Amino acid sequence: MKDAWIPYATRAVPRYTSYPTAADFTPETGAAAAMAWSAATQSEEAISAYLHVPFCDKLCWYCGCATSVPNGYRRVAEYVDLLLQ
Repeated sequence: MKDAWIPYATRAVPRYTSYPTAADFTPETGAAAAMAWSAATQSEEAISAYLHVPFCDKLCWYCGCATSVPNGYRRVAEYVDLLLQ
């Protein structure tokens, strides 16, 4: 790595360009906060949502996401069932 890049490579920055950013979420963030954020939008406004599915067929060497490779699909099915509730 070039020495000139080191200050940029060691800075703490959000991984995603989302709002609120991951740094805004704490153990205290819950349904009430999500409902407040949702209520703050206008009904005709387009919004985006990120839904993380923490299972992959294989781990990528470059990926920083919280994920796992299941040894079967029972856990995946249970996770999807919970999301659909």
